[in-house]
Amino acid sequence: VVSTAAPTDPRRRMAVSVLLFISVALAGVLSTASQACKLEPVKIDLANPQLAGKWYFIQVATEVELYQARFANIDNSYFISTPDVKLNKTNIKEYSQLGDLCLSTNTDYVVLENGYEFTDGAKNINNFRIIKSKIDNMLIIDYQYQIEKMDYHMLTLFKRNPTASKEEMEIFESYTKCLGLDKDKIKAFPRNKSECKEEKQINSFNATTQAQDFLEEKVLQNRNI
Repeated sequence: VVSTAAPTDPRRRMAVSVLLFISVALAGVLSTASQACKLEPVKIDLANPQLAGKWYFIQVATEVELYQARFANIDNSYFISTPDVKLNKTNIKEYSQLGDLCLSTNTDYVVLENGYEFTDGAKNINNFRIIKSKIDNMLIIDYQYQIEKMDYHMLTLFKRNPTASKEEMEIFESYTKCLGLDKDKIKAFPRNKSECKEEKQINSFNATTQAQDFLEEKVLQNRNI
């Protein structure tokens, strides 16, 4: 049905006014929430001992389905960071169990000019920043990704020991809410398998292919559930 009401129809003016009121009200609410809940990054200091050494993966929160499926099969993960102040970078070696495989990655992350972010140099699609926290022995890292030109965040909680207190997990959950992530998007890393040894690295093409095949199979299984 085509409306014959003129633009000056009072009912139409009222409808437009109501829509404008709702839009302005929503904008105010969203703006207030954003200002009250803001993730504040830490200025990177490679000489700070906190950036060096061993850190355990405790929890991760992401809205990307592929990453959710991958993390569902990761066990007993940790990383070792070795900062190099002169080269303005840190080397990060990650270790984790994936099925019967012991996997590791070895990546150099350079500090960006802004002084608040690390990048692996892959066209700035894998940057991360450290978020300020009230507790010294925990790291909250915000990873930033681009997938099909869309920006995504992945928040991860790390500890010096493989466990976290209720308070620490509640702090992490409050930070995930800042990114608009629900509680069901939080994944806790299990400690069911033995820890990968630092010298046991998997770098061969065959092992990598096995890992990718394993992940793809699990992703398909999750989608069929």
